[in-house]
Amino acid sequence: MLQALEKLVQFVTVKEAQSKQAYEQFRGAVPGVQLPPWEELPGTAMRTWFAVTHAADQRAEVAEGMANLLRAERDDARKECALLREELARTKRELLMPREPTPMDVASTPAEGSA
Repeated sequence: MLQALEKLVQFVTVKEAQSKQAYEQFRGAVPGVQLPPWEELPGTAMRTWFAVTHAADQRAEVAEGMANLLRAERDDARKECALLREELARTKRELLMPREPTPMDVASTPAEGSA
């Protein structure tokens, strides 16, 4: 998205420069006519300024959105890591606890004297 916006700004800048060059050539071709310089034409400087600032604003919004997504992923990863640590600690405790024989364990051992 950011690259597309940068390409758009570049395209607008190139088109603006080409338009300015064509206008200046036209001004030079008609020396008897008083035409204002490109910068004084209504809207040209404003369009360039708007295109550049609009693209910069959009890049800032995209960057802010990406930062928010990365923060959310970081927070999710922290939560998942904490849960995994808790599960690991619980599993370690369970493995280290002495196991008491269950009725099934008693039933599965061969009875004394039955051999």
